[in-house]
Amino acid sequence: MSDVTSGYELERRAHRLAWTLGYFSRRQIILYSDGGNTITDIDVIGIKFDETLSPDVLLIETKSEKGFASILKLKGLLDYFTTKSAYIIRPNITPDIIRFSEKLKINALHTSRLDEIEDSLDIDSDDWNLSYSAEYDSYRDELLLLLGKLNYRNEIGLLNDFWEEQDSYSSMKILISAINFIKERYDVEKDLEIKNALAFLLSEYISLFLISVLKSAGILYKYPTHQRSRVFHEKLISGKLSFREKEDLLDKFFSFLKSYTKSLGKKMTIKREDLTLLPIYHDDLYRLINIFIDLSKHSKILPIITDIMSSSIIDQKELNKKYLLKHYPMTEESYDITITLLNQLVGFLFPEIPIFLKDLLL
Repeated sequence: MSDVTSGYELERRAHRLAWTLGYFSRRQIILYSDGGNTITDIDVIGIKFDETLSPDVLLIETKSEKGFASILKLKGLLDYFTTKSAYIIRPNITPDIIRFSEKLKINALHTSRLDEIEDSLDIDSDDWNLSYSAEYDSYRDELLLLLGKLNYRNEIGLLNDFWEEQDSYSSMKILISAINFIKERYDVEKDLEIKNALAFLLSEYISLFLISVLKSAGILYKYPTHQRSRVFHEKLISGKLSFREKEDLLDKFFSFLKSYTKSLGKKMTIKREDLTLLPIYHDDLYRLINIFIDLSKHSKILPIITDIMSSSIIDQKELNKKYLLKHYPMTEESYDITITLLNQLVGFLFPEIPIFLKDLLL
């Protein structure tokens, strides 16, 4: 039984529960309006995947507020994230609150019930490791504060903004650009403290990119292989404008080039098929997604593995097989396949394995 029933500690306790249930989770995520105004915050948000790579988003509210405000807030978040997994956990849950929550498809748990759930899941009340530890929070804040002073505020903000982006294909493109940007600075940085902070940011980006890949793979999972490529290309090109709208713009641009070249009395050498909105890496990304689909039984656990990766940087421990299996035991076969998948992911993102991953992936 735990005596942690309120505040920041209860938030970490909820995070620990989510991690035990298989969710890659982060805390204190803020949702903003398009104008940059704060809408609300989320105490704990997590995501995990089933074997068809369908995502399940988990929302947990732990603030010890009186009344029903936090329940109505969670209802709005349920609709926003189109999920069914939401919990409110606090020490002042009454039967009336439980009944009202049930009507809104929200699970209201008294902290005494959380005690029982932790016991049934064999969660050690003294276990404060990985991304739900106070040490993780403290050192993470130090690293991000350092990067903030060095004008990496937009890059830090992406760790929060990722959770608002509903289009996984847009997220992949954004994160690939961010990873390339930070990796360039990581490679040339000489200050070890700054280099470590950049390594942590990269490790977080890898996790978020992985989640985006799995969500994208989940969209393609239901399509037969002969149909996937077309759907993949359309979704990778699409963004705020649809695929068709972007192709129409490209058609108009080509027509303009053609007319302008003709007015100059020159021959047009570019063909319409030479113009594409697909990024240069599209074939490699498509292959990666298909690998994850084919090995979905194993790829679905990768976010937990990359969460351990981030924690190794915070713990200042070598990320090797021993460290990984200590926190996530698995069979030798599962380990080998998991590392192979992680190699595929990292190989797509980096021309060579970053130093902080070499003990695990070499």
